[in-house]
Amino acid sequence: MKKIEWHALIAAFKRRNIACEVVADRAAARARAQALIVPGNSVTFTGSRTVHQVGLHDYLRAHANDYTLYDPYRPGIEWPERVAINRQGMNADWMVTGANAITMKGEIVNLDGTGNRVSGMIFGPKRVLIMAGYNKIVPDLTAAMKRVREVAAPLNNQRLKFGNPCEKDGVCHDCASPTRICRTWGIIEGQMDPDRMTVLMVEEELGF
Repeated sequence: MKKIEWHALIAAFKRRNIACEVVADRAAARARAQALIVPGNSVTFTGSRTVHQVGLHDYLRAHANDYTLYDPYRPGIEWPERVAINRQGMNADWMVTGANAITMKGEIVNLDGTGNRVSGMIFGPKRVLIMAGYNKIVPDLTAAMKRVREVAAPLNNQRLKFGNPCEKDGVCHDCASPTRICRTWGIIEGQMDPDRMTVLMVEEELGF
């Protein structure tokens, strides 16, 4: 694991009215998320590999009677229903999501296809929990956007198998493919409400 100055990252987020906590592993991350998202809360998901790897999706689904879940990734859901659920989730108590890159200056960078993740992080759900492995950390915005194009986007395309050019060679072509998943940038530099957003950093390599 690369050496991270966690105190500096936490302080950078604090200056931006964003809470940042650091946990040792995915089990600790799941336990902390369970403590934050209490029974009776409503929760919406986005397509985060990190949240899936931490096991929070499975936990909330297994305890669905305790929460109101806006879950657009249930098996068998067709696209129109998925869009409708995403819209309902904009009023949730919590959005649980990941990040494509996080800078040491406390900036959160994402690149979406439909934009449901970046729009919800910016405005909508009352609170946002962002889970990220240490591998998402980069020095600055230039490095963040480079990471998104050269690491996160190609790997996500290979996972989703849409047939986009980067799926074949792992290189961003800035394509005009109809199934392109890289359409909407979101760069979060801070929050008006200091209680709204929590970044949960995990000292493991997680997600893309």
